[in-house]
Amino acid sequence: MQNTNSIGINEDRLPGLVKDPEEDSNQERVELFLSCRKLKNMDVFSLTDPKIKVYSIDKGIEALIGETERIQDNLNPDFAKSFILNYKFETKQQLRFEVLTVEGPSKSTLVGNVETTLGEIVGSKNQTAIFNVLNKDKQNGKLIVRSERVNETHLSALFEIHARKLRNKHGWFKTSSPYFKLTRMTGDSGKVVVYESEVINNNLNPQWKSFGIPLQKLCNGDQMRPVNLEVYTRKIFKEKLIGQCTFTVDELLNQEKREFILNKPNKKKTRNGPSKEL
Repeated sequence: MQNTNSIGINEDRLPGLVKDPEEDSNQERVELFLSCRKLKNMDVFSLTDPKIKVYSIDKGIEALIGETERIQDNLNPDFAKSFILNYKFETKQQLRFEVLTVEGPSKSTLVGNVETTLGEIVGSKNQTAIFNVLNKDKQNGKLIVRSERVNETHLSALFEIHARKLRNKHGWFKTSSPYFKLTRMTGDSGKVVVYESEVINNNLNPQWKSFGIPLQKLCNGDQMRPVNLEVYTRKIFKEKLIGQCTFTVDELLNQEKREFILNKPNKKKTRNGPSKEL
């Protein structure tokens, strides 16, 4: 039987939008998205499991702002955790990004550091700054910091996502273990990860956990902005794309049917047939 990649977003039991109970301040804010490229591999038998800690520096005193999630076996990670900071135009706001590889529950090794200012990041071309990750003057990779001005909104979206008849990327003797990422488009025609699901082992018809996400995070409050949904599996330390689709929040709110065909990018023709109603 021919496989058909399809993805369904079921909101029968979930309201489309809910009010965020927390009120935001009226200050202008910017959101920072972090990625790394060509990190030095610090592991022996696998690949580095990176995460990043972000610090502010005021008069020589550091304060931890927060840290990203850990991404397993990846030298080119795109972190879903972002950071929203108040950007003060006439103030020098120093930042330090500490890139680590996680080796256990309480153990990590330094890959390298980046020191910069928030103004340098926001003022970069296309609001994308690229830095060398340095450890004792030795370059151990690149840090990419993308920034975008926050459009304030107090709405959130609740999702329940499942897929049917996913393509198996592991051959005859093993079944794909799929997970998905939501990425939003940025002003420079790029994209940033805003959510990553859990992995469902050995399942071509996965039902992922329902989740909520603020519209500011999902689409920066713009319900017409395209959001990509990309389904992956891992194969020998590498991500393999099963398929992807694009939607907008406006489409989900105004269409009765919320089912999409997953297409493999850069393919002129696909063998995907019509998807079944979920």
